[in-house]
Amino acid sequence: MVVACRSRDKVVVVFRSDGLRKHAGRVAEQLFLEYGSAGGHSTMARAEMTLERLAAEIRSRRRAIERWLLTAWPPPASRWRSS
Repeated sequence: MVVACRSRDKVVVVFRSDGLRKHAGRVAEQLFLEYGSAGGHSTMARAEMTLERLAAEIRSRRRAIERWLLTAWPPPASRWRSS
């Protein structure tokens, strides 16, 4: 499960997984580490990015955040493996 929200000047993405088929921490890192802090455990993870850091990816801050997150998601199937 993935939940994302905007909180003041940040975008926060929270990941939950059963830890067997998907490693939430690795998925968070692979998707969002280049934009801010990201990581976690096999079953729980979080990513936080400032809107300032995302400015290159997001032009208009209202609906653009949602559109940007949806285009980054889902990652290729190879990123989901726990290995």
